[in-house]
Amino acid sequence: MLEDGWKHRLNLKARDSEGRATILVRHYRDTVQTIHPNMDLEGLVSMFEHDRTHFGKMVASLLPVMNMLTSGTLGPLLSPDPNDIDDTRPITDSARIINQAQVAYIGLDSLSDGMVGSAIGSILLADLASVAGDRYNYGVDNRPVNIFVDEAAEVINDPCIQLLNKGRGAKFRLSIATQTFADFAARTGSEAKARQILGNVNNLIALRVMDAETQEYITDNLPKTRLKYIMRTQGVSTHSSNPAVFSGNIGERLMEEEGDLFAPQLLGQLPDLHYIAKLSGGRIVKGRLPVLRSKADEKPKSKKKS
Repeated sequence: MLEDGWKHRLNLKARDSEGRATILVRHYRDTVQTIHPNMDLEGLVSMFEHDRTHFGKMVASLLPVMNMLTSGTLGPLLSPDPNDIDDTRPITDSARIINQAQVAYIGLDSLSDGMVGSAIGSILLADLASVAGDRYNYGVDNRPVNIFVDEAAEVINDPCIQLLNKGRGAKFRLSIATQTFADFAARTGSEAKARQILGNVNNLIALRVMDAETQEYITDNLPKTRLKYIMRTQGVSTHSSNPAVFSGNIGERLMEEEGDLFAPQLLGQLPDLHYIAKLSGGRIVKGRLPVLRSKADEKPKSKKKS
C-alpha cells in the first residue's frame, strides 16, 4: 500500500503515465525492495529504465510481427478471452491436447504469409518444448507423443533443436521434413547450426534429392562397401629376329576395391516413392513406399464366359 505522502506526490507531480511509473519505481526501490523483493517486478523495472533508443532498435523487427499476431482474426484466435460468453470456441493448449490424447492439425499457411506462419510455428514449438520439460521432470507414465513438422525449415528454432536432442526423455517422437540441406542453413544463418539439427536426427529417410550438397551429405553418412569385379587380360608377343615365333596369353583376375554404397548422383534419379534410409541400429535400407488403395478403387474382375 502506498503511504499518504507517496499518493500526494503521484497526484501532484505525475500527470502523465511515465511520471507516475517513475515515482512508483522509486517507491519500490526505497520501501518495498528491502522487505519484499520481486524478480518479475524488477525485470519490468529494468525494461522501463532501459535506454529507449537502444530498446527500440532491439524490438524494431519484433513489433510488426506482434502487431500481426494480435490484430484481425489472429488476435482472439491466439489470445482468446475466457470470459467472452459470445465466443463458443473451446480453448485448449499443448499440454491439454497431449494429456487427453487428442490430435491437433495446424495449418500455418506459410505460402500466403511466411512471416506470420513462421512466427506461429516457432511459438508452437517453443510451447511443446516447455511441455516436454515438464513431462521430463515431473511426468509419470507418460504416453508417447508423435509430432510431425512439414517444411521444418520455415519454423526451426532453438526449442525445436532441444526437442530433437532431449525430447526422447519426455517420450516425444519428432519427425521433420524438408527439401535440402541449404534450407536449414539459410534459416539458421549457419552451416554448423544446420548440421547440428540434422545431427540430432536418429533416422534419416531420403526420397529423390536434386541438390548436390544434400546428396553428398546423405551419402557421406552411409558406410563404404567392397566392390568386386573381374579384370580380363590378353596379349600377344613375337620374337624380334624371328617373327614366326610368337606367344600369347589370356587371363582373368578377381579384383576388389572400396567404393560408395550408394552413389550421390543416383539420389537424383530415384523413381517416385523410392527412398534410401539410414535407420537406428545401423540398418541401411533401399525401399519403396507402398501405394494404399481402398477396395472401392479396385476394378471389378471380369467374369469369364463359359
